[in-house]
Amino acid sequence: MSGTSVVGGPVALGGVVGFLLYGIYGYLIGRAVQAKKITLNAFWLSLIGAGSVLVVLPSFFVSVDTARASSILQNVWGWLLAANLLSVLVVGFATAHAYKTVDLGQKLLAKNRENELLGLALRSSDPVIITDRTGITEWVNDGFTRLTGYRPEEIIGKKPGDILQGEETDMNTIAHMRRAIADGNGFDVDIINYSKLGVPYWVNVSCSPIKIGSVTKKFVAIQKDISDKIESAAAMRQAKEEAETANKAKSEFLATMSHELRTPLNAILGFGQLLRMDTTHSLTSKQTEYVDHVLSSGEHLLQLINDILDLSQIEAERLPLHLESFAAIDVIRDCEATLLPIADKNGVRIIVASSDRSAPQIKADQFRVKQAIINLMSNAIKYNNRDGKITIEIASIDDAFQRISVIDTGKG
Repeated sequence: MSGTSVVGGPVALGGVVGFLLYGIYGYLIGRAVQAKKITLNAFWLSLIGAGSVLVVLPSFFVSVDTARASSILQNVWGWLLAANLLSVLVVGFATAHAYKTVDLGQKLLAKNRENELLGLALRSSDPVIITDRTGITEWVNDGFTRLTGYRPEEIIGKKPGDILQGEETDMNTIAHMRRAIADGNGFDVDIINYSKLGVPYWVNVSCSPIKIGSVTKKFVAIQKDISDKIESAAAMRQAKEEAETANKAKSEFLATMSHELRTPLNAILGFGQLLRMDTTHSLTSKQTEYVDHVLSSGEHLLQLINDILDLSQIEAERLPLHLESFAAIDVIRDCEATLLPIADKNGVRIIVASSDRSAPQIKADQFRVKQAIINLMSNAIKYNNRDGKITIEIASIDDAFQRISVIDTGKG
């Protein structure tokens, strides 16, 4: 159709090439500005705008012949230059203003953070050190001087570790602190430092970076003397180790003693059994009774020794119980017979208040009941008056329980 223009085709291709050239130019300019750290003022923005006109010129020759392209450029050259300059200036100043606003905000936040840390440092009674980003001391407070003995002029301009660390300072902790400072990060460690007099002490160091944007400018380190805490923990560990050593020695002693006691006791029981079984030399009834008491007491003692050998159960308070039904009076009579020689020697009478075998039987560990009664009666004999007495009573509390009482005439 004559006189009709078509949008697209070769003309559109020229526009695409123009936008592509603008994009490449803008990217390269941005990289250069960033690398050279150029401040974008009116001069630089005008120069960039003028350059963009030159960069886009080839796109005019993509869609039409050279004569037609030259004619178009002659007509629009001034407008193209003015438009590019204006757009670059507007966008450049707007972007610069935005960056300046963001940068100002970051600086204000960093300044507030710095003021907070510095305020904390000034108010703190604990030692405080302020260093530059490389760890060189710029300021210390009075708390630092009180703890270390170093005056400000003796440490300012130096790294704290160069004068505070010594032979007992942990090298791994030092390496961790140095890595953190090199990376611009804070740290929190416990470390051994040395005072000016060479006295070692434990200190907790909490170090925080002061940053502007992502760049660390200073470090504020607050220290806390934890020597008492560390020494208390060490004393507790030592006490625990000593207790474990003493407990081990006690266990070994009891085990050895128990074995040593069982040897002569087994001999006594063996001879007692031989006397009881000897048919060639008949014993009188009284002698037989004495031998029975020896054997009964020996068996009771042997059971006690076996309990000592079972140290794990004693220490855990989990002695096994063997429940059985038996008459309490039989156990009491057995205890009376066992302790009668000692009672006679001390001039103490033993009285069993009840000998009623028809009383209900009790269900318990017979050996443990006997052991408890013997312990009570032994104490009653030991602390009684001469010509005193011990009375053992059995009384029913209800259908389920019986009470065994050991009553003495001693002062206790």
